[in-house]
Amino acid sequence: MKTFVLGLLCCTAMTSLKAQPAVKRRGPVSNWVASFMTEGASATSFRHFILLPDGTLETIKPGENPQPFPGMDHVAAISAGTFHMLALKEDGTVWAWGRNDEKELGNEKLAKNHTNSAVPVQVTGITNAVAVSATGQNSYALLKDGTVWAWGNATRGRTGDNGTLTSSLMNYARALPVKVYGIINAISIAGAMALLADGTVMTWGEGYWGQLGNGSNEPSTVPVNVKGLSNVAAIAGRDQGGMALKKDGTVWVWGNNEKGQLGRKPVNDHDQSNVPVQVPGITQATAIDAGAVCMALIADGTVRVWGWGAVGGMGLGRPGTNDVNPLPLKVPSVDRTVAIKSGNGYALALQADGTLLGWGANMVSSGVYHQTWTPVKIAHVDIGAEEKKAVR
Repeated sequence: MKTFVLGLLCCTAMTSLKAQPAVKRRGPVSNWVASFMTEGASATSFRHFILLPDGTLETIKPGENPQPFPGMDHVAAISAGTFHMLALKEDGTVWAWGRNDEKELGNEKLAKNHTNSAVPVQVTGITNAVAVSATGQNSYALLKDGTVWAWGNATRGRTGDNGTLTSSLMNYARALPVKVYGIINAISIAGAMALLADGTVMTWGEGYWGQLGNGSNEPSTVPVNVKGLSNVAAIAGRDQGGMALKKDGTVWVWGNNEKGQLGRKPVNDHDQSNVPVQVPGITQATAIDAGAVCMALIADGTVRVWGWGAVGGMGLGRPGTNDVNPLPLKVPSVDRTVAIKSGNGYALALQADGTLLGWGANMVSSGVYHQTWTPVKIAHVDIGAEEKKAVR
């Protein structure tokens, strides 16, 4: 089965170990990218974004049909923070829209005027990006030369540029992209985390929950090595932690374990690990993603989930009984999957026939936690006859 890349952020195909320039979406199926990210500034503005094979975007509000998102074309990847979106175009430029409280849009004019933007604006100074990643009130871009650039919230070392270590209570931001210190050979990014060409991983920023994975709970303003990780094929950021997919198909996690995200039952309210631990029962993963719900796409096209399930994120139809899920569970009736996306209490899976399934919060109606407990069809992506044939 063909495994597709979910954007250029969270799920990198296991065979993709070299950063490549954004490519135009034509020719063989390997160039096809389908992505879905989520922006939720409030209960009424919560919506999903889908990157279509032709490089345009669609947006979906819960319970409604997809609508074209105007003003964006030739898009190669997208990523969502809490209240803002990033889009990487095929020409290597990066575009952003949404809230700009911590200068996360990276646009010089908006930074001077202290304004948000409902329409995409170009990030200042980035012209040769190959990947983007948004998280919280931060934005990151991986450039063709293997360097990583950051902008937005700079407290607790989140921009990784060896600046002053400031408190998270301070309003401290980088209005324009700055170079993350010391990284020159990155091939993938996921928030304040970079996968290097040698298969190792580096992180920076807050460390209270052990999310740096380096054996310490202290923050760092410069990248540090995640302890004991090698032969990594893909990385994913998650709530107060990180995740890595190794080339052997195993999945490793670190950081907060409040809802069983480490693959083990929490021992107390502050259960965590500041070094990677292996998730039990997963040996043939081909892609990963994580939010409050952790996800792994298996080689046979099925999906495993674990972590927070109180609002339906496990897709198992068990309302009110599965808040903490330490062991990976198979999502029923979800197979032939080619891409996955996790969020705050919800999960999405793209099927080989173009069907987009969703379960958990904000799938079926507006509101913060109006949810479905089992997978439902929320959209259809026309991936074309040749692409369908290639994943059978």
